[in-house]
Amino acid sequence: MRNAIALVKRHPIPALILLAEVCLLIYFNLFEGKNYMGYDASVYYLQTIETWEQKKLFLDNWEWQTTLCWDSPILLSALLYGILGDVFLAYGLSCLVFIAVFAAVLYGIGTQLALSGRFKLWFFCILFTPYLAGIEVNNNLGYFFMMFFDSSAYLVKNCIIFFVLYISGQIYSKGLEGKTKYLALISLIAIYVSSMSSGFYVLVFGILPAIICYVICLILTNHLRRNIIINGVYLFLCAVAAVIGKISVALIYAYQSQDTTAILTSIGQFWDNFFAIFSGLLALTGVIPEYEGISIFSANGIGYLFRLLLIFLICCGLVIALYGIKTRRAEVNYTVINLVSIISVNLLMLMFCYTSYGSPIFEYRYLIVVFIASMLLGVLGIQYIVSTNSNRVLRVLIQSGLCISIIATNFYSYYYLNLTRYDSVFMQTVMGEVDKYDAAVVYHIGNGIPSWVRNIRVLDQKHFYNTGASYNVPLYWGTYTKYADAGQYAGSTILICADEDYQALPDFIKNKYVYQSRVGDDTLGLYLADDNPLDYKVGISGEVSLDYMYSPGIYTANGSFDREGYFETNGTEGFAIWGPYTAVPEGIYQFTLNYEVMSNPNELQQVGEFDVAVDAQRIAVIPLTPGEQSVTLEVDFDGYTPTGQLEYRTYVSTGVQLRLKSVEIVKVLE
Repeated sequence: MRNAIALVKRHPIPALILLAEVCLLIYFNLFEGKNYMGYDASVYYLQTIETWEQKKLFLDNWEWQTTLCWDSPILLSALLYGILGDVFLAYGLSCLVFIAVFAAVLYGIGTQLALSGRFKLWFFCILFTPYLAGIEVNNNLGYFFMMFFDSSAYLVKNCIIFFVLYISGQIYSKGLEGKTKYLALISLIAIYVSSMSSGFYVLVFGILPAIICYVICLILTNHLRRNIIINGVYLFLCAVAAVIGKISVALIYAYQSQDTTAILTSIGQFWDNFFAIFSGLLALTGVIPEYEGISIFSANGIGYLFRLLLIFLICCGLVIALYGIKTRRAEVNYTVINLVSIISVNLLMLMFCYTSYGSPIFEYRYLIVVFIASMLLGVLGIQYIVSTNSNRVLRVLIQSGLCISIIATNFYSYYYLNLTRYDSVFMQTVMGEVDKYDAAVVYHIGNGIPSWVRNIRVLDQKHFYNTGASYNVPLYWGTYTKYADAGQYAGSTILICADEDYQALPDFIKNKYVYQSRVGDDTLGLYLADDNPLDYKVGISGEVSLDYMYSPGIYTANGSFDREGYFETNGTEGFAIWGPYTAVPEGIYQFTLNYEVMSNPNELQQVGEFDVAVDAQRIAVIPLTPGEQSVTLEVDFDGYTPTGQLEYRTYVSTGVQLRLKSVEIVKVLE
């Protein structure tokens, strides 16, 4: 404590700037979360709620995004949510805890780099500065939102990367002594969990660069000390923990993170990908605007100039630090080489893996590791310039430039952040109108998912919101799928959509939904149905499932839908319905086809067949007869591989006209 007070007294300017930044971080995380629910951030809030409600990590009735999000503040925030009952406060507190942990890790790395107290302060001032490239934060994927506020989706996983770097540096210089061995064990557990959640992210962008650094230092030193051997073993165990984590989640939950879909950059794509990465770095730091027409002398334009000055100083420091590796080789420590390795390997990986997907600007959240490593080396280089240069004017100018650019960047960023607070009035009006009706499920239909649809799920815990591009095309991406199957809920439902989307619906859906009122900003209509005519989950989704003939994944032929949504065959012989090609479950299930014989001119005793198949091989069949309204098949799926494709089908005899209504699927409880 005394050392901290003495540091503040010696260097009051960076200390006060840092204090202001920390206060702003605390304020935003504790009080502003509900005003910045971006498209993806709302997923983290909703997953926090569902994790606590279900009391499990791998959620039921949930559509995952690219990761399981376990290496984010979600798990801690779920526990805090259970105590506090406020998801925004719980998530904000969780973010602050991990920010403190990350700061401690980076402080340790700063010590390994021999940063003085003053330049540690400057580093944290730069680290906690928001870099707002634009004023459109509808989907918050920028540096500030990805690290220190909102979803903070990359805070924990990036913390793990620098934690490995710190421990590796400690082992290299001091061995596995004292608390280091306990920290090493914690890091292995963290790597395992992160790999289960996000695949090989930490392995590729953190552990691999550390291993390359280790090999380089091994070659340069040309001898093996005990500490060096232990460090090699530690890095090997880190890689093993990452691989085991990836394998474990596949075996336990049959889940694969999206890193398995990575592809190499082709020759034709390489230069576009190359320049997209550097464009992404410029966008990440807010040096160049993403939009055209911004005047240099406008308030917004001047803000970019201050960000440009700050990044220019960091780049100058980075060049000095890199130059020092060559000229002052004896003074260069292991952590410096590790940081250089992180920057180099990350950039190379991103250049040779096609991840820009045609965009002229790289998604800059993937460049945060590179940026933070560059900050550390940049501040190290600035410290060298200031501490070794006898030119007092130059020293004052450099530190003044840091001071002015950091203060100005904070001012401009927080000013524009305040302008981009989400309009909660719109969602409150929608919620108020929805509350007037006794309906637990609310559907939104439209081309694309407006952000308010994503956000209202978090605010309104009394209703379940399902969304689709049409009546049978669900749009699920990081959301609950409870009540997505019509068999899970049969009560009244609400439909909210624009007039043109309502008019595009088929008559058998429009006939069910009766107009009630305008909602939101009067561009949307609210409609009420007495039952649940929409079905967004096909096949077996629980103990009771219900599929309509128009459910997604069900194919039809030789007929058409009537005004009630039933499929009427036209007398042509052949399969009338088939699908949905979903995974084969475990256990015994009853499949019930509800149908009606409309015409049987040949007076056939068997008008068709209903069967269940796996991988196109029929495993159960029952005839359809004129006097029945439904038939039931009981199927035991034990012995069939879960990766097979489940299918049920209806075959219609020549001349017969059937009205096919629905298929009910019920699990037989043993």
